[in-house]
Amino acid sequence: MTAMFRPSESTHNRPLDAEQPTVSDASNPYVAPNSPVVSDPEITFEPRKGTPGLLVGWVIVFLSNLPIPVMFGSALTEGGARIGMTMGTVLLGLVGGIFCQRSYRIGLALTTGGLAVALTQVVAIPQFMAGMIGLMVSSALGLANADFDPASNSMTEWPGGLVTTLVTGTLLMGLALGIGLLFQVLGFGRRNINRIENETQSN
Repeated sequence: MTAMFRPSESTHNRPLDAEQPTVSDASNPYVAPNSPVVSDPEITFEPRKGTPGLLVGWVIVFLSNLPIPVMFGSALTEGGARIGMTMGTVLLGLVGGIFCQRSYRIGLALTTGGLAVALTQVVAIPQFMAGMIGLMVSSALGLANADFDPASNSMTEWPGGLVTTLVTGTLLMGLALGIGLLFQVLGFGRRNINRIENETQSN
C-alpha cells in the first residue's frame, strides 16, 4: 500500500519549474502585462516674462522718480553735462524696461520698490546720498572738469554728467529692487506671481 503513494523517482527529481505550467502574461488575467518603462518628460521651468501692463507701470514709476534727481542734477551741471545726464536717464529707463520684459518677478519687484523709493523724495535722503556718490565717482575717474565745484553748476563735460547719472540711477534702482524683493519675501504680490507663473506653465 505504501508503494502506491510513493512518488516515482522521475517525479521526485523533477525541477520545481517543470511542475509549474508556463502561462503567458497575455493569457493570465491576474498578471499585469509587461510594458516598457517610459520615463516622465523633463519639466523645465522658465521665468515668466513681463506683461505690457507691467512695462507701463515701470514707465510711470520711473518718471515719478525723476523730479528730485533732475533738480539736483540741473543745479550742478550745464551745457554738455546736461546732455550726458539726459543720455544716462534714457539709458536707465531702457534697462529697467528690459528687466520688466525679461522677468515678471524682477520687473514687479523693481516697479513696486521703485514706487517706495519715489515716496522717499519727500525727504530726498536716498537721492542726495546716491547723487553725492555719483559725483565722487565722476571726480575720481577724472570725468568731471578740473575746476568742478559741487557748490555751483560748474560741471560742463558730458562724460561727467553721464557717469554721475548712471551711478546715481543704478544705486536708486538697486535700492528699489531690494525693497521690491523684500516685499515679495514678506508675501506682498506672491499670489499674483504664482498665478502668472502657473498660467505660463499650463501654456
